[in-house]
Amino acid sequence: MMLADIGVLVGHAAGWAIDAAPGRTSTAVGAATGDPRSTRVVATASCTHPPSRDAAGNLTSYEPQRAVDGLSDTAWRCAGDGVGQSLKLTFTSPVRLRTIGIVPGLAKTDPADGTDRYAQNRRISRVRFTFDNGATAELSTDTSPSDRQMQNLTLDGDGVTTRTLTITILSSVPGSAQNGHAALDTVAISEVGLG
Repeated sequence: MMLADIGVLVGHAAGWAIDAAPGRTSTAVGAATGDPRSTRVVATASCTHPPSRDAAGNLTSYEPQRAVDGLSDTAWRCAGDGVGQSLKLTFTSPVRLRTIGIVPGLAKTDPADGTDRYAQNRRISRVRFTFDNGATAELSTDTSPSDRQMQNLTLDGDGVTTRTLTITILSSVPGSAQNGHAALDTVAISEVGLG
């Protein structure tokens, strides 16, 4: 089998094209870090929050592929604290992962009224990464509402070669009321970063 190295981000920011099929799967296709070989990733999840509307009434959806679309203001989202819920990335060929990161919340500011959705929603404080060989690694994140950056874990040595990556939420912290809107009991991953 051919080994493909994944670039900095899965999604548009890394030069990937997204086939956002309806439902719980998506396909990201592209060459990573200049490598002419292509790798596909399918995102599935144990839960998906129903669509909602922003302050202007625009519909927003939260399918798993939103976590791999290269856009930090979209997200995969679930109801509640998310503990035990998971997002699974399946690659069509083995990939070598040296770093894994997430944006641990809905990193969006509502364009209509300026509501900080990152602060309003729950933010993930700890996740477990599970690889297809059963190995695991955990990442604790900064849950400050002001830190909506990609938060990374560097894997030991040459990293891990895998065909799947499962991200399981272990804990989250509550959001807070923002701009006259109550806190929301939902949890999200805006983006997954792989390197």
